[in-house]
Amino acid sequence: MARGIIYILTNDAMPGYIKIGRTDKTVEQRMKQLDKTGVPLPFRCHFAVRVDNYEENEAYAHRIFAGSRVRSNREFFRVAPEDAVALLEVLAKGFKGEEIKTDNTMFGEDGVVKDEDIQIASDKKGKKQYDFAAVGIKPGATLEFARTLKNGTVLKCTVNDSTHKKKVSFNGTDYSLSELARKIMKEHFATNWKQYRGPDFFKYKGEILTERKNRMLGESE
Repeated sequence: MARGIIYILTNDAMPGYIKIGRTDKTVEQRMKQLDKTGVPLPFRCHFAVRVDNYEENEAYAHRIFAGSRVRSNREFFRVAPEDAVALLEVLAKGFKGEEIKTDNTMFGEDGVVKDEDIQIASDKKGKKQYDFAAVGIKPGATLEFARTLKNGTVLKCTVNDSTHKKKVSFNGTDYSLSELARKIMKEHFATNWKQYRGPDFFKYKGEILTERKNRMLGESE
């Protein structure tokens, strides 16, 4: 019974897409292999699990997201990272899985690549807060965190008035989506990345906020 790693990678140069693949080495070694001249930026590891039957399970994940696959001979999918995480968590439970912790940094052929060493044109415009009103989410609406706690608890927050600087409230405190994602991931999932894309981690009526924006506005951040 072959045991290996199934990973979910993201790339800042390809927003809206993820790569679901497998390796019998380390995730860092695999990202190093992928940092070729045809790819402008190194990959980040969003999530990874080590499981039994990893080859068959990777193929299963590809079948599940087949409708969102970019090309039949490529491992890239237009899927929210956390939707893919939910599937890998299920596979991990059934195939003696264990999560492989990473720090979500870019890892290239020469090792870690610092964010400050990368210049993307869109960064010059500054980061905009998620526009709830534009996607039909009203003040007072409830959002759910994409990952469920081990005891089955689903963490929830409330959307504030659109004029409020901090967009959501959680346990009586106001946060931006990215701030709250960082807090929850650190406190409940022992993950402490340098940066979080908040809309990737919250759902409204079962839909990841990033996906909702893409669907309704035709945008990909």
